Amino acid sequence: MSNATIRREIGIDAVNRTKQKTTDDKKGKFHEEGGAVYDTKDGQIAVPAKPGPVGEPGKSGGAGINVFDAADPSLMEQVTDTTPLTTYHTHPGGTEESVRMVGGQTAIIVKSFEQTPSNGIDIPNAANRSTRLGYNIVVGAGSKMKGTTINNKSSNGGQRVYFCNGTGVIGSMAIDGFVKAGRR
Repeated sequence: MSNATIRREIGIDAVNRTKQKTTDDKKGKFHEEGGAVYDTKDGQIAVPAKPGPVGEPGKSGGAGINVFDAADPSLMEQVTDTTPLTTYHTHPGGTEESVRMVGGQTAIIVKSFEQTPSNGIDIPNAANRSTRLGYNIVVGAGSKMKGTTINNKSSNGGQRVYFCNGTGVIGSMAIDGFVKAGRR
């Protein structure tokens, strides 16, 4: 696979699969997608994982995925080094709304998934996961979170790709920039 194909898998294809319905996720947008990138004798390959189970927005650790559980195990036959270059996964964009009485007033409560790498799960996973590039990728595929300036509802332009290791987020960029990186 070319680097452009791998970036497309991480920044577009995995994000689009997050929006699709699965056996567990009857609505779509409530599960994670992801995988790992490995070296092969001909270059590199992205190996997508099976979709994660349906998650619960607004809950710490609301969704998850095993990035090493290959959706197509035959792709692993091409791998020449089982230590991945990097791993990647999406944070889903589903939201739940509820109407409640708060202080005698009707309030609409919106719960959504955290879009940035979580300190409670993603950063510790990165600390415990050996990758050859030294980082893991988290893609915010959902809607804008309160208190942020990230507008993930824009068509790909507002969504972000985060690079994290065991100490935290070491960088981020818009999905469009990530997918187009290195092209002229």
